[in-house]
Amino acid sequence: IALPPIDVSKKLPDALCNAVKDLTIQVAVDAIICFTYSGYTAVRMAAYRPDALIFAFTGNQLLMHKLSLVWGIRALFFDAVKHHTTEAAIREATHILKNQKLIENGQVVIFLGSTPILEKGKTNMIKLVEIS
Repeated sequence: IALPPIDVSKKLPDALCNAVKDLTIQVAVDAIICFTYSGYTAVRMAAYRPDALIFAFTGNQLLMHKLSLVWGIRALFFDAVKHHTTEAAIREATHILKNQKLIENGQVVIFLGSTPILEKGKTNMIKLVEIS
């Protein structure tokens, strides 16, 4: 009997969201910052109802408005195309959130997205950071 192929494009983001949920408990994470093109990972993360704030950065205005209706998600516009590396996108997102006083030095945050940053639909990265 042949088993149906596993849809890795959904399985990996779900596994990462589950890991992030566990990290929010173990490390007392203050915020989860998602980079998203489709909204899938941000919505899956919100389904876990973490104690941490969820910020979803997207370059799609319509998606940003839709994500704003999802429990626990604060959606922000962010043009990832301007950032050629995941690290550059993380720096810019951190800068935006600090300027809006949504995060501050000393807080622990998790970044969730894809690397390279322009890989749409390929959530494969978790980065745990203390803001400084």
